[in-house]
Amino acid sequence: MLTTSVCLPEKYARLWRKQKRRIMKHALAILRRELRRNSVKRGVTRKYNRLGQPTTIVTTRFTSKEYDALHFVAASVRTSVSLLVYLMIKMWLKKARRKRRFSLAAEYEIQVLRWNSDGAILTESLIFASDQSRPDFTLHGVQ
Repeated sequence: MLTTSVCLPEKYARLWRKQKRRIMKHALAILRRELRRNSVKRGVTRKYNRLGQPTTIVTTRFTSKEYDALHFVAASVRTSVSLLVYLMIKMWLKKARRKRRFSLAAEYEIQVLRWNSDGAILTESLIFASDQSRPDFTLHGVQ
């Protein structure tokens, strides 16, 4: 498990602390939605969850696969992991969404083609697939 922190509005921070595992069961569906709704962004600044309400820093733990998937999506669409977590919580709060069973698996892969003092070339991918046998957050990391 990797320990990190996210910044959330206080009311959502309390909910995240209590319901993180349940919320994370819907993470792949929400990450997939974010990729569908946004395009790859470059030449723009990162978007944060500035909501005009008091926020708090929450120490949280992710598996390395969860962490890699969250950071892949966040970096691709130039948003923060905190904002992705906030969106996951908001989506989870919708009862209709919570009742749905998502059967998704995702495979994260990174290939380092070149990494030295002259430059770096790497390729990252996150592929989603229907997976009836594993309804929870499932990622197969390859490095």
